[in-house]
Amino acid sequence: MGRPDPEDPDEYRAQNIFWVPPEARWAHLKAQARQPTIGQLVDDAMAGLERDNPALKGVLPKDYARPALDKQRLGQLIDLISNIKVGDETSRAKDVLGRVYEYFR
Repeated sequence: MGRPDPEDPDEYRAQNIFWVPPEARWAHLKAQARQPTIGQLVDDAMAGLERDNPALKGVLPKDYARPALDKQRLGQLIDLISNIKVGDETSRAKDVLGRVYEYFR
């Protein structure tokens, strides 16, 4: 039996872990943070998460493309969050922020 495929959504679902499609991954959003379309990209990420994880259907906000939201500030916020360092390198590799979220859930 081979190693699990990290790009196979069923591998995640089998362990009750949400699948994050490529368009919803942080690295994708971070790389696009300075684009004027960042609001729509975040909305698309939320829609993709809901599409691929039925338990999230209708739960996530999808209003980041609204005209009143300053897209430059949204991009700056993404950059700011991207630069937060939680713990040492070993801790960051273990997804400390995700574990904190799970603890408070």
